[in-house]
Amino acid sequence: MNVDSFKKLVDDAKSWINQEFADQKAVLVADYEPPSKKIVQKPVVKKPEALTQEASLAPFFQEHELSDIEVFLITNTQNNEEKALVERLTHAIDTRIAKAKLIYCDEIEKNSLWQKFFACSKKLRHVLVSEVEFYQFTGLLKHYQRAPKRSIFNVPLFLLADLKNYNLDVELKKNLWTSLLSELK
Repeated sequence: MNVDSFKKLVDDAKSWINQEFADQKAVLVADYEPPSKKIVQKPVVKKPEALTQEASLAPFFQEHELSDIEVFLITNTQNNEEKALVERLTHAIDTRIAKAKLIYCDEIEKNSLWQKFFACSKKLRHVLVSEVEFYQFTGLLKHYQRAPKRSIFNVPLFLLADLKNYNLDVELKKNLWTSLLSELK
């Protein structure tokens, strides 16, 4: 095959391709818009104050309310039976052992306010939390220390069994109270 016949073959192929795909080419050309040369600046999105590091606990707690608390019972349970259990447990600890407060921590976790939250309590001696819930609090887990003793922000951590188990087993509830009496006094 010489050069002239090769050129003719290529020209024939181009012609055939143009005829076969003329309708698709028309659609592509009609839909095509050249990119604009105008530079569009992306808007600067500011984080709401509640999500910044300087966020305040004020929407959730008054800092002075936390200053003399000795025991935090932390939860985010939505189950009514479990809520009743932790409320009764907090009340029992508060009246018989040490000043205690039940903390529903959804907003603290969402807004990464754990450090600020723990800094508010000057007398904090213990933190109680269900083991099942504890591993769901990714923000709190960052501050977990396993050795020499389980703690959060250097405050001893007492992990509870799954809360639903205490409502099912009275003996487990008695054992919990005995353990709390020895641990928290």
